[in-house]
Amino acid sequence: MSPRVAFVSAEAIRPLRHLVLRTGLPFETTRYAEDNDPGVAHVAVFVEDAATDEGIVSIASGFPEPVRVLPDGSVLTALPKADRASAYRLRGMATHPDYRGHGLGRLAFEAVRQHAADAGAAVLWFNARTGAQAFYERLGCLVASPVFDIEGIGPHVVMWCRTRGMDV
Repeated sequence: MSPRVAFVSAEAIRPLRHLVLRTGLPFETTRYAEDNDPGVAHVAVFVEDAATDEGIVSIASGFPEPVRVLPDGSVLTALPKADRASAYRLRGMATHPDYRGHGLGRLAFEAVRQHAADAGAAVLWFNARTGAQAFYERLGCLVASPVFDIEGIGPHVVMWCRTRGMDV
């Protein structure tokens, strides 16, 4: 397996968003309000001969968004205010079920994290499904909130990491 990472359009990644993140919901729910905002990056990991839409097996999107108030009403107080203001948000991270466990999700995540760092962001933050929490922890991310439910999708936690290096 020889993966290739590329920046793509939001439209290219919507089928995998639907399959993994919005199963059973209308396809329109795969369109995020931020998809075409300035500074957004949509990353796809391609595997030649993959039996998926256009060979895309893992995806992630990132865009500038300051760290907001967390579901419990708090903020990431471990971060200096300047870091909270220059943050990037990871959204729509998914790997096709047939291709998990091969490091492909890590490739997508690291591409977004590098894009955020290149744009001057100190922090990458996101809502993580509780089932994916251990994956993100292996990438150096920390949990910043109690578990909360996103209606129709399931339990999540807010997580964050520095954009440069693994040290938080």
